[in-house]
Amino acid sequence: MRRILFLIAVISSVTVHAEDDRKIPMENFIKACPLVYELAKSVMESRQMGMPISEAIKPIGGVDDEDIQEFNKELVINAYKIAVMDKPQEKQSVVESFANQAAISCLESK
Repeated sequence: MRRILFLIAVISSVTVHAEDDRKIPMENFIKACPLVYELAKSVMESRQMGMPISEAIKPIGGVDDEDIQEFNKELVINAYKIAVMDKPQEKQSVVESFANQAAISCLESK
């Protein structure tokens, strides 16, 4: 859980708000999107290990930035819409797929 809080804090320090009409520097995506990947991976690993959603949403309240709170809320919601797999290799596959999709969405947000 501390890892999730750390990643949320780091993401909030490098994330650029989308409503700004200026072009977003690529270096922001290079910094933020791998962190999005790691956060998504951590959330889904927790999901696959059986963490209840009530525990997964607790770190969201510890973030001051409303945009980051919203992002994290959506990440948790999307993770908990996916079933917990039975086999370890299925769990790992779901974790990697979820994290990859989050990183792709981050990169496409440019």
